[in-house]
Amino acid sequence: YMCLNTGGIKKENLLSGEKTYDPAFGMEAIWVPESKRAEAERVGYAVVDPPTIIATHLTEIIRRHASDILSRQEVSSIINKVKETNPVVVEEVLNGPDKLTYGQIEAVLKALLDEQVSIRNMVVILETLANFSSITKDTWLLAEKVRQALGAQICLQYANENKVLPVLMMSQALAQKLNDHRTVIAGQKPFVAMDPVETRKYLDAMSASIAAVRDRNYLPIILCPDEVRQLVKASIEREMPNVVVISLSEVMAAGRDIKVERLGDIDVQ
Repeated sequence: YMCLNTGGIKKENLLSGEKTYDPAFGMEAIWVPESKRAEAERVGYAVVDPPTIIATHLTEIIRRHASDILSRQEVSSIINKVKETNPVVVEEVLNGPDKLTYGQIEAVLKALLDEQVSIRNMVVILETLANFSSITKDTWLLAEKVRQALGAQICLQYANENKVLPVLMMSQALAQKLNDHRTVIAGQKPFVAMDPVETRKYLDAMSASIAAVRDRNYLPIILCPDEVRQLVKASIEREMPNVVVISLSEVMAAGRDIKVERLGDIDVQ
């Protein structure tokens, strides 16, 4: 059985076993024989049996590649389904004065799926696109507005059973530095363009903070200002692909549904 320490086990109750890493849950784990299962559960481990592990990992693979599977035809089918119960918002998005194409909607949905954001709440997604398509047609800006509208959903996805969301806070100074080096090329996701030395210093600081959180058996979640959320995710996804990055507006949208727990701060001297 695979045993996950979700952070609440006392040091004297830690069990020995073959160490492993579970990519689906993003944390360290150990393997124990069936004879130790009851003890593991008693002291607080999340114990997962082999069939569940396989099913969970297959689901995770599909989830991580959902954006690759989504096509325009599927987007059309999804929207037609929404139209059955919410024709007004579909009409506004597709045929209103600030209408969007299926390709533009597909691009927004792919941006959400790339970061494992569920697109089941299509009514909210389409209403948000209708609200902001008069302001911008930029895929990345629209995706951020949708994320903010889905803030409660996103935060609850990562909160624990007590609805506590443990996060690493990015300093305002670092956020400003990233924003100062924002580079935008038409049709591409915004990115940070710093010199190699500064980039390495920044990535090393991020890596150290994330490693410290993982050592405490927490899923790394970075909380940062809205304007740099995409920049942070884009800057670390190659070296640290499984790190969750959420914005302040997403947390604010969750309101009293969650409580934020500050695990530490991220800054670069």
